[in-house]
Amino acid sequence: MKNLTLGTIAKVVSGTYHGPERLLDREIEGACLDSRLVRREWLFFATPGEKTDGHNFLGQVYEKGALCTITQRDVEKADLPEGITLSDVAYIRVSDSFCAGNRFPLSSISRADCFHGIFTALHPVSSTICPSHAWR
Repeated sequence: MKNLTLGTIAKVVSGTYHGPERLLDREIEGACLDSRLVRREWLFFATPGEKTDGHNFLGQVYEKGALCTITQRDVEKADLPEGITLSDVAYIRVSDSFCAGNRFPLSSISRADCFHGIFTALHPVSSTICPSHAWR
């Protein structure tokens, strides 16, 4: 996704970046709220929900090759699968990970990039994208 580097994303969502400095200039390839849909180089929004908490799936998304996660808490060693260490992963800590997805200006993402086979809602008032599950 053009110009959506981890450094830029951290600023846009008013989050704190944690992870290898060398990844700050890397661009994400897509993003989602559903851990089952994560692909290599994607950004995962770990959001608490009615039935489950996305934070419970951090290990799985890193194992799938997620470039970074947006979390409401610090990522801990216990969150990671064997073979992946805290120094290997990047995450951006925010106060509300679902709202963080709402902060991307629509102009930064082409219309073709907004849809990845799953419903995506556009916020009609603020012209921001509100990912219901995934956008890419």
